[in-house]
Amino acid sequence: FVTDKVLERNLLARADQRLGKFRTFLCTALDRFVIDQVRRSRAKKRQGDGPPVNLEDVEEPTVTDRTSEELDTAWAREVLAQALREMESACGTERRAVWEVFRSRVLDPITQGTPAASYDELVARFGFKSPVEASNVLVTAKRMFARHLRAIVAEYAESEGEVDEEIVDLRSILACASAGAGGDHGI
Repeated sequence: FVTDKVLERNLLARADQRLGKFRTFLCTALDRFVIDQVRRSRAKKRQGDGPPVNLEDVEEPTVTDRTSEELDTAWAREVLAQALREMESACGTERRAVWEVFRSRVLDPITQGTPAASYDELVARFGFKSPVEASNVLVTAKRMFARHLRAIVAEYAESEGEVDEEIVDLRSILACASAGAGGDHGI
């Protein structure tokens, strides 16, 4: 698919943002590619170029709503993971406390189901002057995460409005995925 459609036939040049989301375009193109491959295979078998096959046993593949949801969920999780990797990297060693506060108060409770660290715990662990300072660090961390997330989405979105729409989609996709998995694991 990548070699034939994306590279050789320049599929990406035919993407038109006015017609819908890139993920939908790519999913549809992949669906059509697979259907074409199945049809070619059937034609060869009818011509005797391969072992006999009962054509009624071969179903044409389609991208179902479930498949589309799975692709959207995989996309959303990867965008989220990339934002988290970039944020952690940006914190480095100089701002490690910012990352750790975010991890302790937001990430671990969501991803591991652990209780959020109390502000008193954070004061003791990182030497903050007060719970208010720890709270301020968490606000800074959340803003930092939001900037990284927006930057990743902005790599393929063409406008601020589209970035906002994609982030709304991302939240919705993750909320649906976590609801289907029996919990609320969205950020």
